[in-house]
Parts: sequence; structure tokens; C-alpha cells
Amino acid sequence: MIAMIKKLPLSLVMLVTLCTALGGCAAFEADTNGDPANTGLNYYYDEFPDVPIPVDMSPEKDRFTIMGKGGVKLGIQEFSGRVDKTSLVNAMQNYMLRDGWTLRSHFRATRSILVFEKPDRICSLYFVDGAFSTQMLVFISPKLDDGDVNYQAPLAPAVPLSTDTSGGYSADQPLTY
Repeated sequence: MIAMIKKLPLSLVMLVTLCTALGGCAAFEADTNGDPANTGLNYYYDEFPDVPIPVDMSPEKDRFTIMGKGGVKLGIQEFSGRVDKTSLVNAMQNYMLRDGWTLRSHFRATRSILVFEKPDRICSLYFVDGAFSTQMLVFISPKLDDGDVNYQAPLAPAVPLSTDTSGGYSADQPLTY
């Protein structure tokens, strides 16, 4: 057998060796199909217990307003991270669907939006590319009944409202980004 290998051209032997090595490496690669359950914990939960946040995104602790009563939290929370915006939008769509949200609308461009629904709430996710990071804003609001234009949420602050006037959210300030 060794004599046969010596007679083969060196390039053919190297090609077979390379193909074998690459095939072996591919066998060790995890085939996750983007499923966080297969890859370990690729997301966590922050203020909203059913909105998964990718681990590469960090909360902007001074940029939030959360209101809640009886275990239901509504409000706004901002995250940032050094991630590709398109990958983030795709990951959030997959994570939200797995967490029982229904996709109701989306718009993908320089700024992207995903809108999800549960029986009692709407979740709007806004994605903006920054100079050095990508921002993701999470808005959770109550779902209104058809024709209900006079809705007043009977909510009390779940956490103190931000009073930071340097760009933090508060109940009195409009959202800017």
C-alpha cells in the first residue's frame, strides 16, 4: 500500500488529505440552525420576562421607563452592542417567535422595525445602526380592544422613572434617537 501511495502524484495525495481534514472539521461544527437551545444560552431576559435579549446586547441602564402592576410590565428599554444589525434583527425575530410572540409587521432598511403581538400586549422593536454599535429599543404597550381610543392604563411605576435629562427616558420626555 505504501508503494502505491509513493507512485501517486503528490498533489493528489495532498488533495485527498485536505478533503479528509476538512470533512473531519465539519463534523465537529455545531449545526444549530440559530436555535439558542442547541447552542447554550444565547439570550437572557431583562426587565420584560418574555422578551429575550441577545447576550451581545447590553441594557442602557439610564435609558428606560418601565411601568407595571400585577406582574405585567409595560414601557421602553434600550440596549446596545457591537453586533451586525441584520443579524440582530433576524435573531430577535427567531427568539420572539420561540417565546410565543406573533409577528404582525416588519420593515427592514437603514432603521428596522419588528412588531409582535400577544393577547394582551404589543412589542415593537426598533433597530438603529450607530457609528460604533447597534441600538435596539424595546417598546411594550397594552393591546387595545378594537375602537378603544380612551384607554388609560391603571399602572404604577414598576421601577423609578429615569430623570436623566441628558437623553434618558422619562414619562414627560418624547423619545428621541
